[in-house]
Amino acid sequence: MSKETDYEALENSVKYIPWKGKKAEWYMWHKTFLVQAMIRGYHGILVGLEAVPTDETAKKPAILTDMTSNQKKQYNNYKMNTRAYADLLQCCTQDIVSFGIVDMAKDKDLMNDNTALAWKGLSDKFAGRNNAEKMKLVKQLNESQMKKMKPLTYGLRIWNVYDKELQNVERQLTITS
Repeated sequence: MSKETDYEALENSVKYIPWKGKKAEWYMWHKTFLVQAMIRGYHGILVGLEAVPTDETAKKPAILTDMTSNQKKQYNNYKMNTRAYADLLQCCTQDIVSFGIVDMAKDKDLMNDNTALAWKGLSDKFAGRNNAEKMKLVKQLNESQMKKMKPLTYGLRIWNVYDKELQNVERQLTITS
């Protein structure tokens, strides 16, 4: 982002990518949401790489006029956490289960919203990290066969689509491992 990574800069344009709660669509939706998070500047907060100060800690510097650069960063992280949580909640309005996971993502330090906890909850629910899901993907990969191809000029395009499907299954297996 530009020099200004402030919360207010994000308010100009907001586009929500709806999540319908279908496991089959999780991979594409979560990658798209992660890209939006990178663009909006809260990716690190979403995946838990950046620390978010507690409610109490964040509210103290807000009163001060002379904040240190560290206090400004902490306060900005707190506001970005709120923004990320709001975006995540808005995306999950079409699925009651997902909405509930995000809505309940609170802890003693962040009473209103803990984005990293919400993201982890959604990932645990929809990424399919259990053995049954892994076995389904392994079976799908092992049983994959090329279908009868059309003439050579058309066959290359079919192979590319088939190859991408195999890559997607392999990627899902890597994620779940």
